[in-house]
Amino acid sequence: MTLNTIVSSKQVSTGFEERFQFVLNQHGKPYAITNDSSSNCIAYEIGGKAFNDIIQETAFEGGKLLKRNELDETNSICKLKARRSGKIVNIFSRVAPSEGGGIEIDIGDEKNTRVKIANGLVTLIEDGSIIPFARNPNSRPMLVSHSRGDIKLLKKYLRCSDPDFLMLTAFLAYTIATPKIKASRFLFLVLLGDSGLGKSSICDNVIIPLVDNSTVGIQSFPKNEKELGIATQNSHIACFDNVRHLSTSMSDSLCKLSTGNSLSSRKLYSDDDQHVTHLHSAVVLNGISSFVTEPDLAQRCLTIELKPMAKENRKSDAQMMSDLEVDLPIIFRGLLELIAGVFMQLPNVEVTNPERMYDFVRFLSAMEKVQGAPDGVYQGLYSSKLHEDQMATLFDDPLGGAMMKFCSEHSYWQGLPQELHASLHEMYRSNRFISGLPTNPSAFSKRLRFISANLLKQGIRVEFGRAKNRLITIEVLGGSND
Repeated sequence: MTLNTIVSSKQVSTGFEERFQFVLNQHGKPYAITNDSSSNCIAYEIGGKAFNDIIQETAFEGGKLLKRNELDETNSICKLKARRSGKIVNIFSRVAPSEGGGIEIDIGDEKNTRVKIANGLVTLIEDGSIIPFARNPNSRPMLVSHSRGDIKLLKKYLRCSDPDFLMLTAFLAYTIATPKIKASRFLFLVLLGDSGLGKSSICDNVIIPLVDNSTVGIQSFPKNEKELGIATQNSHIACFDNVRHLSTSMSDSLCKLSTGNSLSSRKLYSDDDQHVTHLHSAVVLNGISSFVTEPDLAQRCLTIELKPMAKENRKSDAQMMSDLEVDLPIIFRGLLELIAGVFMQLPNVEVTNPERMYDFVRFLSAMEKVQGAPDGVYQGLYSSKLHEDQMATLFDDPLGGAMMKFCSEHSYWQGLPQELHASLHEMYRSNRFISGLPTNPSAFSKRLRFISANLLKQGIRVEFGRAKNRLITIEVLGGSND
């Protein structure tokens, strides 16, 4: 064909029939997935930049560059074919479950290399994988050593206690090993430390490259749920910088993000169509002081406190980045090898300390077997951290702190909500504390119900009567009830 040959939109889309299958993904979006059995399967969102580039390249090979309306028409034809196909295919970004168990990870390089973790092995796959991965435009290739792994190298870049380092490596391995499927529950990492301890640098240069390498580094915390969805829907992990306060509504949104949810809004320039943003991702939040105040969110968070680096161990940024370039592929391989061992042990685990994030506890139990630790040690460490964080959350909450003090003086109490409300206000006034308590008995009762699970963790049982007078019964159990 000559350069003067007219290539129609229909001809271009028809020419794709041998190269692609047109399907809908699990969320109903139209995709084109490659048919080439000699390479690993790749998925392209129809209408996305990567697919538009393929359309233009195909048209150019036929002697023409398509105009905008022709490009739109080609996409429309491909979308129609996807809807008519009736095929629904699970399409993944970065991590996917593998047939027969295990996972596959899209390395994201030009060769479309995959890593398969199954049967205790870490295997690099250069062709033949049928799992369709869609790449986000901001993704970078993961750096993986082909020969050896060593998680301990991570200690050079993270200054924290040994128990915190153990929990952090468990978080990284668990997050890498968890694909975005309905059953997945993502844990959130909270990094706390004074200014100058490198919290942002750890997120940008260590955590993101190890979990989901991307040009999108650490971000400012979103203002609302819609922005949260936009910031997280195309990544396996998102890092947010300098968090000082989380509102109740944003705490609730983060809880949705952990378990998976969706946010619908009106599509732009449309009165009836809905635009759906999917909320499901791991998250890292960093700040100087504790900002997680809602009990429901606290149960989904793992808090790590960073320590100052000794002066003699300090390096220039240039030296650190040079060291990381060498160490990151080895650290990543070490995490993959840990995951491979965990997968082998998961069928045999014994959960001694069940918590809200049960899958993470099972992962810790398997880690105990892989690393030769006594049963329950890692789980107990996680439960202790969770217990401490929940206690801190209670004391950061005015009502929680008041209840803890009230119960230190009353092992048993029963009465009406307005009576307890008045007693707590009186206690605060007599001690000259700034109350910050709910201003009326109704709001007080609602808030007390909300924190009752955390109070029970601290050995304080709160029961609400269903009778007309709505009696509240408070009993100190004599120890924490885990």
